[in-house]
Amino acid sequence: MPAPYSALANSEECIVAKAVTVAECVQAPAGDDGGLQMRAATAALLQGRVAADKEDEKVRREAAEAAAAELRAALAEQGARREAAEASTAELQAVVVEQGAQIEAAEAAAAELRAALANEGGSDPATVSHVTVQ
Repeated sequence: MPAPYSALANSEECIVAKAVTVAECVQAPAGDDGGLQMRAATAALLQGRVAADKEDEKVRREAAEAAAAELRAALAEQGARREAAEASTAELQAVVVEQGAQIEAAEAAAAELRAALANEGGSDPATVSHVTVQ
């Protein structure tokens, strides 16, 4: 598939061709045109360079925009990971608190059971040691 016109017009080959045209104009007998051919060839060469510079600038700008978009995506992904980690941490903390409450409730139930056993048997609740929390 042929390259688009702008790519061909701004290619290095086109700039070289324009430089060759300038060289040919300089070598051609100018006659008495007051250097008009040389000025026209120089203008064509400069116009080609300006167009090539604009194309290079456009390519650089597009690359910079693509890199910035990649960076924004990476930062968003990192933020999502951080939020997920914080949510997991909060969930684990809730589980630890819940387990602590369950342990306290089990210890209180064991103490009540010891007291009940001691009251039935007439012994001191502190001496009933075979009731343990599991």
